[in-house]
Amino acid sequence: MGYAVREALRSIRRNSLMGIASISTVGLCLVCLAAFYLVSANIRHVATILESQVEIRVFLVEGLESKRVEDIRETIAGYKDVLSVRYVSKDDALRRLRQQLGQYSDLLADIEEANPLPASFEVSMKSPEKVGDVAEDIARLSGVESVSYKRELVYRLLLVTRVFRVTGTFLVAALAVATVVLVSNTIRLTLFARRHEIAIMKLVGATDSFIRAPFVLEGLILGFVGAGLASLVTRAAYSWVTVNVPKAVPFLPVLPGSPLLDRLTAILLLSGTAMGAFGSALSLRRYTQV
Repeated sequence: MGYAVREALRSIRRNSLMGIASISTVGLCLVCLAAFYLVSANIRHVATILESQVEIRVFLVEGLESKRVEDIRETIAGYKDVLSVRYVSKDDALRRLRQQLGQYSDLLADIEEANPLPASFEVSMKSPEKVGDVAEDIARLSGVESVSYKRELVYRLLLVTRVFRVTGTFLVAALAVATVVLVSNTIRLTLFARRHEIAIMKLVGATDSFIRAPFVLEGLILGFVGAGLASLVTRAAYSWVTVNVPKAVPFLPVLPGSPLLDRLTAILLLSGTAMGAFGSALSLRRYTQV
């Protein structure tokens, strides 16, 4: 093992330009992988939060009797997928609107006496997946004017996540292939430069595994160093994001760095090492005389 390590490091020094190119390509590939992973994770996080906040707004017909309002509330509360039902009167709706407008609440002065806002129910769900079915059932009830919910927003977010994941997969796959080819070429140069030395080693009885070990280790080192650099860049960039994005966009939830970055670092190191090893194996297989 000591011999393999010494030879691998010596080979990297000899072919420093190719080594730097290999490390850079591994790093670039894994930084792209990390970026897609982090963005996808945060999109899923936002979609999950929105999904948990999905409510059905049930607007009631104007002038509905209180008994009918209570009957509708009991009917809605009886659905198995409904978690809670909250009644919002016309006055409550106007008060909320006034709070939302803030300094512009004076615009409501002309409509306060003849409040045009309808009374409604806010329905929280146990399972957001059932929102559409429950909303359709509620819309058929007598005394219900209309029903609304924000499920379409969640669908769009999930669609964006899927498109982003597919696009990222193709890009990362292309970069991974380029990385493997570059690492393979780096090892191949070393093999070619040492072909006479390798031939002598075989003549004096060196085993194939003894000869191959430095080259395999060289690929592992190139992949591992590239992955380490990618991890450092990713951690620094995402740490900046977690500190500055919430300040600039307070309403946008951002996943905290831990344990997300720890898991991502492990993925990057394993991926980089695997790409380096595969590049070495590809080169060694082509040189069947080794």
